Amino acid sequence: MSSKRFSTAAIAAMSLAGVLLCGAAFAKDTLKCPTTLAVSETVLQTQDVPEGTQAILKGDGSLPFFSMGVFSGHPRDLASLIPDGGDEQESSGVSEGVWKFESRNPYGIYLVCEYGALGAVQIYKRVGDDVRSCTATTRKGRDQHLIDIDFECE
Repeated sequence: MSSKRFSTAAIAAMSLAGVLLCGAAFAKDTLKCPTTLAVSETVLQTQDVPEGTQAILKGDGSLPFFSMGVFSGHPRDLASLIPDGGDEQESSGVSEGVWKFESRNPYGIYLVCEYGALGAVQIYKRVGDDVRSCTATTRKGRDQHLIDIDFECE
């Protein structure tokens, strides 16, 4: 009788492990971009200033959202990818861009949110190597200001 209990417990454990593993295989990578990026005065690292001087980012405030994109490799390499498709519904204020990946990208896939003049400040996230598609969605409120800026990758 104890072997029967063990078998039932073993089956239950294997079932639970299967559910957990399947859940991990279908996990989504997401990034929610803020509509503004708060900044405060900070020292900038640069080699372009004369010896004995420093550069600072002046003042406190916020940088408005500029754009979003998907990059092949680190964003500093400037390899922004063109979406494979998308949709803009002006009446609902929703816009989407879709990127599809047939195979693993050797440089990694990065989601990027850009802020300030010409996207001078970026926040980014590298997504899993098993990602097959990413969707970028923006939503505007009734006043046409952005209220949601999201990435979702599967």
